[in-house]
Amino acid sequence: MGSQGSTIDGLVIDGIRTDNPEVMANKFNDYFANIAKSLADKIPDSSNSFTTFMKPPLQQSFGLNLTSPEEILNLGHSIRFSHSKGV
Repeated sequence: MGSQGSTIDGLVIDGIRTDNPEVMANKFNDYFANIAKSLADKIPDSSNSFTTFMKPPLQQSFGLNLTSPEEILNLGHSIRFSHSKGV
């Protein structure tokens, strides 16, 4: 783990060193905003469907039990809000 408060003194961008925080921030933003597309563009086209790589489903359907508005309200009232994380 890095120490808190560490800084980057500078970057070499396109062969040119810079210590301008705005230029560095913009370069990081460009990189992380475009990395997914850059990597996706490197994946070769395939004639296979994505389903080729999936296992067959275990079940063909599922069911739900009937409920009532009262059951939903009772469940809502039983939630202990004092134990919510991050609130």
